[in-house]
Amino acid sequence: MNHLRPLRLREHDGTIAVSGTRAVKEPRLHLLGYGDWTGPGSATIVGVGRSARDAVAELDL
Repeated sequence: MNHLRPLRLREHDGTIAVSGTRAVKEPRLHLLGYGDWTGPGSATIVGVGRSARDAVAELDL
């Protein structure tokens, strides 16, 4: 996840804190497809669909 390094989202243990799929330190960022970290099976085709639906439901539109 070096691509996220410039955002400085990591906690001391190396993880990025999330609430659902939303990064706690950058609430405009939703993390999808990162495995069990952002939802069961979200790194699979079926699982990422569920995570994507959850992320859309969290959007402030």
